[in-house]
Amino acid sequence: MEHSLQVFLVAVIASSLTKRETSFPFWISLFTLPLIRYEGLAISVPVILYLILREPAERPKALRTGFLLMGTILLYSFFLSGLGLGYLPSSVFAKQSATTAGSAKDLLKSMIEGLIGNIYSLPTFTVYSIALASGFAAWPTSRLRIMTLLGTPAVLHLCLGRNGWFGRYEVYILLYLLIISAGLLTEKIRLASGSTLASSERHAGSLARLLNRKNMFALLIIIVIGTKPLWDSTMQTPLASKNIKDQQIQMALITSQYLNKPVAVNDLGAVGLSSSRYVLDLWGLGSYEALSLRRDPNGNTRLWIPRLMKEKGVDHAIIYESWFPETPANWIKVAQLRLPGRRVTPASDLVTFYATSPSAADEMAQAISRYIADHSSEAKMISILPFRLKR
Repeated sequence: MEHSLQVFLVAVIASSLTKRETSFPFWISLFTLPLIRYEGLAISVPVILYLILREPAERPKALRTGFLLMGTILLYSFFLSGLGLGYLPSSVFAKQSATTAGSAKDLLKSMIEGLIGNIYSLPTFTVYSIALASGFAAWPTSRLRIMTLLGTPAVLHLCLGRNGWFGRYEVYILLYLLIISAGLLTEKIRLASGSTLASSERHAGSLARLLNRKNMFALLIIIVIGTKPLWDSTMQTPLASKNIKDQQIQMALITSQYLNKPVAVNDLGAVGLSSSRYVLDLWGLGSYEALSLRRDPNGNTRLWIPRLMKEKGVDHAIIYESWFPETPANWIKVAQLRLPGRRVTPASDLVTFYATSPSAADEMAQAISRYIADHSSEAKMISILPFRLKR
């Protein structure tokens, strides 16, 4: 997915800042990072501001990059708004409550909740502690650098970013902080060993000198233990990938190659990627209208889902029952796909296939039967039910 590219761009930016080299790849990465994922603004904006304030030779390029970046994001926001989708992608609205805050008080509350929730992550706590120590060590000689390149991105992610979700949302900021922290400490150690420090710098210099080769091994052990959840996610990747193949890929094959009809889902992913027909996202990551209806405190899934499906010409749905306990009255349960073995990545191990009429149910059942016949070994986890109209 886009997370690998995001991490690569962050590595280019952070390593360039550490080496104080602003080559063409650095500027391209700085511009592209927020366009890959919006949280990249937590890095690109502070870095651009730092270069404007501290590096006169780089100021023209930094200004051009900043204006081009902001202009591109604004144009995209106006494009979305022109389509009636709001100024941000619906996936951002769905996953970040701060984007829907109705007042400054609500925004502050959302940011505080985000900060408290994110800091409890073990990898975040470990890396942020290392960043804090490095910032303290280098503070007397690198204050602006620490505030803009280290502190601001760290705080922005804590307040507005996300952690978890199989470790993929926080990796970019943790990698960035580790590289910048290592650069600050290396620079501080070099200065401490090559010159006599003033009294105001001695406490930081002594801390920096503690990081000799022996202590670096202990620090490495701390990082390895402190980022264990991320290592666990890496070790579970084969099983996690198999989960997706067993569940999401089978859903995608059934809808695109056998049913070949518009379909409603609550987990867009592979189905949306493979289908040439309309896909209605009931959870709202790909549909601002569905997101608004789902979040409406007075909304009723038994009413708005059938209305929305009728408007979009959708007669089939594939959902997690646990996400929609109250399904529409006209839905007919056709089949179920139960994930074998341990679940790692999907939100539920049970997917249910629905239709809105007896004819649509028969059509879906025949499509699933053809799929089972063609994929007998993979489809053992799928069962067609003796369906009837809900009462």
